[in-house]
Amino acid sequence: MNDKIIRCTKKGYYAYSMMYSEGYTFESQIHPFYEILYLNAGRMLYNVEGRDYMLSEGDMIFTLPHEMHSFSFPEHCRYESQFFHIYPALIEPVKDMIPDISFKEPGMRNCVPAHEVIRYGLDTIFKDLESCSDPRIPQTDALILSCAINMIARLHMVITNNDLTQVKAPENKTVRQILDYIDKHYTENIGLTEIAEHMYMDRSYIGRLFKKYTGASVMLYVNMKRVVLAKNMILAGGEVTNISSKCGFKDYTTFYRAFKRYVGATPGEFKRNS
Repeated sequence: MNDKIIRCTKKGYYAYSMMYSEGYTFESQIHPFYEILYLNAGRMLYNVEGRDYMLSEGDMIFTLPHEMHSFSFPEHCRYESQFFHIYPALIEPVKDMIPDISFKEPGMRNCVPAHEVIRYGLDTIFKDLESCSDPRIPQTDALILSCAINMIARLHMVITNNDLTQVKAPENKTVRQILDYIDKHYTENIGLTEIAEHMYMDRSYIGRLFKKYTGASVMLYVNMKRVVLAKNMILAGGEVTNISSKCGFKDYTTFYRAFKRYVGATPGEFKRNS
């Protein structure tokens, strides 16, 4: 990757970057922050919770905290994009001023087409981000917060005033059914075998199909959902030793390894630092 990055951070509260890169595939991921991507040039296939969105120049896509997503490219290309990461801690002091966009269904209405981006002035927010991020000035934090409030408020307007379903690429109904089943049962003792039996399909076929449309294996997705739940339970004051079984892990060792892999810290470290 050949990046030109303009980045501005403060205690992990926010990050802004502009990226130039040759196209390739990214692994599925879950973030604890709002991620907004503005595609300046190129084409990419963006998958959110198993639903595909084909992005072209000028389109914008966003994910809420803990929405699973990945992106790849239908052809080798050079692309240019801008990212804005908004951590909940940044907007916590003014959360009463910001409309709630968490009512959106997971994987639904994530993509804003180019004409709506312009109509609602979302592109101008990225221009403001660039001007106040480089060079950094004493007022940068306040200006970034203003951009975050403006971005979420305008996204709320887009979500509530428009039907964004038409920008979604065709989805695979079988994968959607698998995702729905996992979402309802991931805290139970389920694996590829149980899912295959529920779907009346061969487990190898399901594994390949799920990987093709989501970029993740079935168990990677299941464990990521479990880790997200574990994080939320820890943040709510839950005891680390009692959480693993409630999240669907068969034992504490498996939970410990999965948590460290996806969070980058052990459950105990995460609790102490949260």
